[in-house]
Amino acid sequence: MASEMQYDVRFLGMRPAIERAGEFAQYHLSKVALSGILANWPLSSQWIAKSPGRKASGQYHPTAISRTRVSAPLREYLARVGSANGMVVLYHGVGRDEIGAQALQMRGLVVRFDPHHPDEEVRRDPAGPFDEVHSHYTLNVVDAAIGHAILAQIHAVLSDDGVAIITVRRDLDRRQIQGMEGAKKP
Repeated sequence: MASEMQYDVRFLGMRPAIERAGEFAQYHLSKVALSGILANWPLSSQWIAKSPGRKASGQYHPTAISRTRVSAPLREYLARVGSANGMVVLYHGVGRDEIGAQALQMRGLVVRFDPHHPDEEVRRDPAGPFDEVHSHYTLNVVDAAIGHAILAQIHAVLSDDGVAIITVRRDLDRRQIQGMEGAKKP
């Protein structure tokens, strides 16, 4: 079950590929790097409770939001890597982010997965293998045990030479101080 807490998540000994202080950190993890994280759990990761999350309402995960534009981490990633032909991409934890799923189509065929999605097709476990697996802001809303299960699932469907793009929040202290879940940047 999803947590009502939000967590500051870090992979110890790993440097994010993209980091915006006070905003987000994005890790680009190979299958080997994911294997190392999973094999050395919990010494390889850190989950620190930071702020209360939202209570469940409806079938989506309580923190799933609809976007009117592509999220900053995904925008920055796509600007860096550009388009690709023939890739198979999984958006793990897609929630309501249809804009993000559409943007990922520049990388290739996109499969959407989210165990909390109202669409049965999107809830179906992805088969893989995938060249890229994206998970943006998902690990921050689950505890370490569920985070481990998510990373194990990503590892299982990632191709041997694939990359997992994992984005975690770095703005939870500001949100906690401001005392509101949807706090805007000052």
